[in-house]
Amino acid sequence: MASDQKTYAVNLLSDCLKDIKVWSAKNRLRLNEAKSELVHLSPQFRATEPLPDFNMGEGILKMSDSVKDLGVTLDKHLTLQPHIRNICKSASWGLFRIGKVRRLLDQASTEKLIHAFVSSHLDYCNSLFAGLPISSISPLQRILNTAARMVLKALAPNIALGIGGAGGSPYTISSTYSNESAKRAL
Repeated sequence: MASDQKTYAVNLLSDCLKDIKVWSAKNRLRLNEAKSELVHLSPQFRATEPLPDFNMGEGILKMSDSVKDLGVTLDKHLTLQPHIRNICKSASWGLFRIGKVRRLLDQASTEKLIHAFVSSHLDYCNSLFAGLPISSISPLQRILNTAARMVLKALAPNIALGIGGAGGSPYTISSTYSNESAKRAL
């Protein structure tokens, strides 16, 4: 990016931030610069010049590699890797806690707990994962496989999750089990 273009872009962004601050004040809101973050979205495989920090009067708005909005972590390349890591961490914790009491629960109770403490993490804003490579989604697939194994007490389930299924459904789930008792449970 040429120096003139970069200066113009920085000035335009500064003007936008000032407009946001003015709009917030007019609507009896206060923009908290200490909690505000700015992310520069850019292609992953092309180097871009970093933007400077912005002075907002009361504080400095710093550039960040990722931002969190409505529970979704967006990184500067929109790979969603930090968000997927957060989901896996939360869902794994739920699986761990359910696993501690699984032997005391029947299948129906386990299903309810899995839906409450695991599926809720996997389902929230899952439309963002459409179009991501399989390598990015595979950690979520492993969590789903572990949850199915825990519900069915199966040895090795293979649950395939495909985004963009037929019939208007965003997911198609097909299952095959290597354990005979798991087949009877279905």
